[in-house]
Amino acid sequence: MALQEFKASLTAHQTQKLADSDKLPEGLTAGEAVEITFQYDLGGGDGVSHEDQVAAFIERFGHKCASEMIYGHAMFRLQGKARSLAAAGKSSEEIQAALWDLENDEPVYNIAATRKRGKSEVEKFKDSYAGMSEEERAKVLEELKGL
Repeated sequence: MALQEFKASLTAHQTQKLADSDKLPEGLTAGEAVEITFQYDLGGGDGVSHEDQVAAFIERFGHKCASEMIYGHAMFRLQGKARSLAAAGKSSEEIQAALWDLENDEPVYNIAATRKRGKSEVEKFKDSYAGMSEEERAKVLEELKGL
């Protein structure tokens, strides 16, 4: 298998907090976002089948680690779905019903389903702007100039 490239980032707020606690690494600027690129071999990569990726991961890290990673990610997805439902005003009973059918002892929410990424604030603004009349657009532009 080969090394894969990964990226992680720190927000401007996070770098400022590091600076405030005297933990900002050399080369980073307080209050500025930063993207970190690194390489790691998880046993996968482009062109490798899912079966081969899992086998390579297990070979490298062991069955216990693979099981814990799978369980942990599944729990993370379930907690995220529950938080989304709670934020939408659903009760505990409604959340339970949306996740697992207790009567039939079977899942309702499919944790394997691919999540659809929501639109960014910029994408939402562009959509809104595209639907505005010329007068509305002019008003918005004037307001933006005043910021």
